[in-house]
Amino acid sequence: MADYFPWALSEMAAAVAVLNRENIRSTRAGSALREAARVLQQPGPLPAEQLARLGIMPLDASGRLLPFTSIVRQFERADPNNRDLMLIFGVQAGSSVGALVRYGADVLSGLAAEVERSVDREFLIADTRRVLGLD
Repeated sequence: MADYFPWALSEMAAAVAVLNRENIRSTRAGSALREAARVLQQPGPLPAEQLARLGIMPLDASGRLLPFTSIVRQFERADPNNRDLMLIFGVQAGSSVGALVRYGADVLSGLAAEVERSVDREFLIADTRRVLGLD
């Protein structure tokens, strides 16, 4: 994943900002987001079972991940408990995804839009690439 990440970097910048607000620092947030992407792209048997039970379908018809906020919205509707999130993502990524779901897709979308409009957009995107380990 060194030069590729499945979600828009503006969405990831918003996610990192929310996780920082929840005292999940940038490097841990980046690791959690990378793990979430990995699990959702190719879930093992237990995560796949949990996702199906919750009715969460993170991939489009061609097998690509849906936009991050679309997936968060599905989690919001499913209202998973902490156990569900830990079984899907593991402890670290599960707690981070849980924090993002609590904030909600609308908040993340709004923050992502702010990143896109920001005067510091290039800096924010570059910093997000660093946090995600893409540079």
